[in-house]
Amino acid sequence: MPLAARMTIVALAAMLTVSVAVSLLLVTRPDPAPAEKVRRIGDIGGPFTLIDHRGRTVTQADFVGSPFIVFFGFTSCPDVCPTALSYALTALDGLPGVDTAPVNILLVSVDPARDTPERLTEYVTAFDGRVVGLTGSDQQVGAMAETYRVFYQKTPPDAAGNYSVDHSGSIFLMDRSGKFASTLDVHEPIETATAKLAGVIGRE
Repeated sequence: MPLAARMTIVALAAMLTVSVAVSLLLVTRPDPAPAEKVRRIGDIGGPFTLIDHRGRTVTQADFVGSPFIVFFGFTSCPDVCPTALSYALTALDGLPGVDTAPVNILLVSVDPARDTPERLTEYVTAFDGRVVGLTGSDQQVGAMAETYRVFYQKTPPDAAGNYSVDHSGSIFLMDRSGKFASTLDVHEPIETATAKLAGVIGRE
């Protein structure tokens, strides 16, 4: 057999061996665990330490025992924040035959520089006693926002120093143990939000 033909056969055999080895590796390699593919939805939320609108230091432990709602916003927000809070309160009011008083709505300020406890007090009392304003240092607010996967960013100030804050508009529903249960969406019928609340409140 000519040398060139032998060399061709050897090369083909080597390529076949590599192909088989790669195929076996792909077949036998275990799939990555779900947590490696994507962060689990249940990982939303976690412990926090902030200051409420009464000036008291509070943690997640102060709200567990009953379901609670979390929304990140700020008192100077012109439309998204008041709409979200009103939507959540209306959903709570729609719960038939259920005492909704223990279900707090936590408004976490993404503008802690301006949203002092005093300013939050004026804001939340205009809504309902179930709304709790929370603020803190930039680091404290940033740490909580990270656990809830919430984006926020201060816009460049104008000539007078006025600025706004761009932020996510998600409304988080947490169960009585502080675990993420669902989201409320202002674009959904209010009956949908009420049904979600009723389901979480009804859990043991």
